[in-house]
Amino acid sequence: MKKTKLDISVKKYWYLSESIISFCILSIIAILLIIVYFNKNYPVTLLILTISFFLVLISFLINCIFINNIKYNLFSYNIEVDFIEINRGGKLFKTHIVIPLKEVNYIDISTNILMKKYNICKLKIATLAYEHEIEGIQIKTALRYKKELKKSNLFNQKKEVNKNE
Repeated sequence: MKKTKLDISVKKYWYLSESIISFCILSIIAILLIIVYFNKNYPVTLLILTISFFLVLISFLINCIFINNIKYNLFSYNIEVDFIEINRGGKLFKTHIVIPLKEVNYIDISTNILMKKYNICKLKIATLAYEHEIEGIQIKTALRYKKELKKSNLFNQKKEVNKNE
């Protein structure tokens, strides 16, 4: 079985989306810092805001440098004729999900403005109990998978209901 990695542009998408979120949080903290600094009545609040500013900045840098690469390297998926396989995690925490196509209720492709910039999307595979996502797959690939899965006999099989019950 061939494991498929996410598109490499998903790293850029993660970086850009986290940059926007971090910028907004840092801007709010910076504005509060300026207000508190000129007020000079709240030295403890000034200290807390300064510490939180640097914590957000450090967490953003760690996330961009390390976490995104680790997240990218530890995710793979495989779409076969009768099942979908999703692997997450490494040595300590590994999640291996196998979704039989006969259990799939619907497949949805969603995207946002940033994803469109990098030509990627999120493929949602819903069963009766769970909804699984493959974020960072190319739009063409997701459309091809969706088309192939809809053609599949297992996905199109209607569940037979016993009329005697």
